[in-house]
Amino acid sequence: MRAATRTLGAIVVAGGLALWLGAGAALAAPDTKDLFRKWEVEGTENDQAFTGSVTITDGGDGELDLSAALRLADGTEISWKAVGRYADGRITYTYERDASVGIAGRLDGVEAGDPLEITGSFEPNALATSMRGEHSGEGISGSARAYRPGRAGHGLRWTPSVLADVLVDFGLEADDEDAFLLVAADHDANDNGFLSKPELREAARAMFAGREDGDGDAEEEMEPGEGEGEGDAEDETEPGEGDDEAEVIGTDPVEDVEIGLISDLDKTIIPPERRRVQPPPYPGITALVNALEGEKPGDVSFVTARKAERVTEVPAWLEEHGIPTGPIETGVSGIPWVAEPEKVRDCEAILGRTPRNQRFVFLGDSSQRDPAVYKTIQARHPSRFAVGVIHIVTDDPRDAERFAGLHAVANWAEGAAALFGAGVLDEAAARRVMKSARDEGLEIDEDAIDALIEAQRDD
Repeated sequence: MRAATRTLGAIVVAGGLALWLGAGAALAAPDTKDLFRKWEVEGTENDQAFTGSVTITDGGDGELDLSAALRLADGTEISWKAVGRYADGRITYTYERDASVGIAGRLDGVEAGDPLEITGSFEPNALATSMRGEHSGEGISGSARAYRPGRAGHGLRWTPSVLADVLVDFGLEADDEDAFLLVAADHDANDNGFLSKPELREAARAMFAGREDGDGDAEEEMEPGEGEGEGDAEDETEPGEGDDEAEVIGTDPVEDVEIGLISDLDKTIIPPERRRVQPPPYPGITALVNALEGEKPGDVSFVTARKAERVTEVPAWLEEHGIPTGPIETGVSGIPWVAEPEKVRDCEAILGRTPRNQRFVFLGDSSQRDPAVYKTIQARHPSRFAVGVIHIVTDDPRDAERFAGLHAVANWAEGAAALFGAGVLDEAAARRVMKSARDEGLEIDEDAIDALIEAQRDD
């Protein structure tokens, strides 16, 4: 099993990476023949869970024959057949089925046994290991996830809700699930065929470390600071080597330009959800972003690995908590070796559309590749890089090599102190941020605030 897993892993790490980065940051859609099988299905319809199977076969003339056998949580069994088509990476279909007693009871004017017309679709992932589905009809709506037998082809199982929590905890998108499972398959520590939460989390930690021990694929993966994977790493300077970049990117210089801010979102400003509830921002970060925004609005931008559809509510959340809003450069994946070069490009896009005499503060966290991203920017564009501050949310020590040239802090009171020491904030502004952090729940007293300031003054 492990040898096969490593072969599949190489497809994702090596071939998948090349496809992601070389073809518009998206894997190609699978061939039609890859869809011909019996799929395991689980989902909800009108808020009622169901499980079962959907079988897809070749119907000829470009058509697909679909047949389903499903069982709702209330015991209702549903079967249907439909003819579908596969185009633009999506299966679409329409069928009629008789209304169940439960459905009829929830729909006005519908009796049990009445025909209902349902339209639906399935969108397979690039590896043809799973499909996202949705369907609807008059008064009916549902969604589903279909898996090839044995789940992602590994012969392994897991608890879907636990897997979803691990993906969220590590900033991975739902679309990254199958690539992640190819890595997780090698972390079934007790070989019992079931991926427990500790095993899934260990797989996620290994994934974010940038390599899988023993895979032999390390040369295909990106080490922190390697940049965009376009063969230009050897041209980079070390952080802090000077302001001798070949060309300073940006628009024409302007007078009285303020310092700018480029910040990550998750685990930098936005804490992880707790039991599906979104906590308020980290203590002190609201005051810190406002201090960096300065007198003229428009100096704040955000970069994130989230896809565009997952940031639609972020501006309103920022406004609700008094944090200045700005452009959000979104990503294509939470997978580290995909997210890192994308984030570098996003930072450079911001630098490219701002005055080339404007310097930036970069805020991030230690959970993913923010340190590597910011060190790459620091090396490529030293004249635009003022200071980088990393919020430590992992077990890394402050003096870890990955933080070299950056300020690693445990909270945003320490972050304000670091920016005071760097000459970005004056003492009064730094103290305001620290006191705001205390008012918002950070355990820090006046003596500790004084000590942070004095430590920076001594440096």
